[in-house]
Amino acid sequence: MITKRQGIIVALIIPILFLAGFLFKSHYAWLVGERVTLSVHGFDPRDLISGNYISYRIDYKVPSMCGPHQVDLTRPPQAFVCLKPKIFSYERPLSSSCDLYIKGYCRYGRFHAGIEHFYLPEKDIKKIDKLIRYHKVKIIVSITKSGSAVVTQLLLEDTPWKTFLESTESSL
Repeated sequence: MITKRQGIIVALIIPILFLAGFLFKSHYAWLVGERVTLSVHGFDPRDLISGNYISYRIDYKVPSMCGPHQVDLTRPPQAFVCLKPKIFSYERPLSSSCDLYIKGYCRYGRFHAGIEHFYLPEKDIKKIDKLIRYHKVKIIVSITKSGSAVVTQLLLEDTPWKTFLESTESSL
């Protein structure tokens, strides 16, 4: 029989283990994934629910993504964007036909992979908000062999955002 104290300990340990597993999965993707640079556009710095994140749309340069047949409930909930070669599919690509892919899902005609947000410190968000509207913006994504992706860097004019911000502040 489990005592009250043991129950409390178990109730505290389980969420900690889930959080540790989530962090390990993200860190693993960040460490061992293949790095790919993708263009982004359509920024929204006012993500009130998430905090100091900017939201954007990723240009995968893949034709016919998340077409009208996505509402077919017989299809699996996951979708896949193959980056090498550039193909979209609702079925997991075979390793012989696709060297690198990102898994996600389609919602309202857009592909979502969980990499559509980037965190910025509160002190820099207003400056970056102005800069991203007038400069070419890209993200560097680390992608594992299983299709999990993590954003590792935000680039402004092919320069990491912190470096770009420092260089624009010094020139003012």
